[in-house]
Amino acid sequence: MHIIENDNDFRASERLSKGALKWIDTHYYAQQEGGTTKCIKHLRQKGYQIIATTPHEDDCFLEDFDITKKSAFFLGAEKKGVSKTVLNQADGFLRIPMWGTT
Repeated sequence: MHIIENDNDFRASERLSKGALKWIDTHYYAQQEGGTTKCIKHLRQKGYQIIATTPHEDDCFLEDFDITKKSAFFLGAEKKGVSKTVLNQADGFLRIPMWGTT
């Protein structure tokens, strides 16, 4: 898991994660200039396509997404979504529908 902390600090909720974070390798790009671009570059060098999750109507739906390609999914903050840097550098866009209030 790659965590980019441009505006907000990442805090994992132990109650929600149930300790899963101890088995996940994490890489932080904390408050560093160009952290998002550095993360994207690192993932591309590892062979990943960059997929931005967005709520736009014309994006690919989850059930139509090609899972055979090595992909890195970028999830944005709840209100702001992914950054313009991610949107501009993404190889594709994925829409994950949400129902209800949570």
